[in-house]
Amino acid sequence: MDLLLAKLRSITSKQSTRVAIKGSIDFSQLEFKEIVPQQGTVTYVDGSNMELLGSAAFSLQLIRVHACTYKDKKIASKTQEFHVIVEATSEGTYTTHFFDADLSFPDIKVTDSSIATSTAKASPRRVAELVRRYAEVNLASTFENVVIDGNRKAELPCIQEALQNLPALSKTSELVTDTGDAASVVVNKLTSFKTWWCKVAEQPDRHIFLAKLHSHSKYVFKIELPSIDISLFPLLAFHSSDPVFLGYPYGLVEADKHARITHQERDYYKLRLLSKVGDVNHITQYLNTINAHDILDGV
Repeated sequence: MDLLLAKLRSITSKQSTRVAIKGSIDFSQLEFKEIVPQQGTVTYVDGSNMELLGSAAFSLQLIRVHACTYKDKKIASKTQEFHVIVEATSEGTYTTHFFDADLSFPDIKVTDSSIATSTAKASPRRVAELVRRYAEVNLASTFENVVIDGNRKAELPCIQEALQNLPALSKTSELVTDTGDAASVVVNKLTSFKTWWCKVAEQPDRHIFLAKLHSHSKYVFKIELPSIDISLFPLLAFHSSDPVFLGYPYGLVEADKHARITHQERDYYKLRLLSKVGDVNHITQYLNTINAHDILDGV
């Protein structure tokens, strides 16, 4: 145990100089700014997807995206819910079919380097995740002063185009320093401000910030902006005082709650679909191509 604790101490006491990301700023050059909360209107957007039926050949998914607008309290909300089928074609692509949604999504080659690995082609499930992300940013782009959950990473041009003017806030941060330390922990030690923001990297399509939005919060979040306009930070801080998740904008908590698809909902929709399919045995043969792990998990 002593050796284990000693190793933990050595890992968490590394000397770092910058975030290990393109366009990062040396820690000695970081400029911290204090955040003073200010009332204002922000719309928060999140989404989820759940596979109802799937095989190696197709994936039938339920997708739900939710937007909620806050000022001093919630003043508006909007939910979009629809089904998609991602289908493998004989041309070596995945085609997406939408039901009850006025959206379109480009065909994707199963070997597309943006979604496949060097050893395996992309799955229909993976494509459905991109469709859900596209639905999120598409809804968000209809609002002003909006923040999406997650980051501004975009594997496909259609998502990148929709992300062009959208800020993003990540619940978790993969940012590490040049010595492998957690960037948010290291940067938080460099300022005496109770609430603050600082820019840690600048890239052509995004400015990457770390920010602490409440003085009593134990969390520092990564926020990505499409420009250097930092007028959003006081508004986020104003919405980050709820004890449910102190320091995190409550609008994103609300968006996550209303977008989330539960396993109970999945089971309900699945049973409803199978009851209307007709030849259940035929469909089951397709489902059995990928569900062996589900059976073993229940043993």
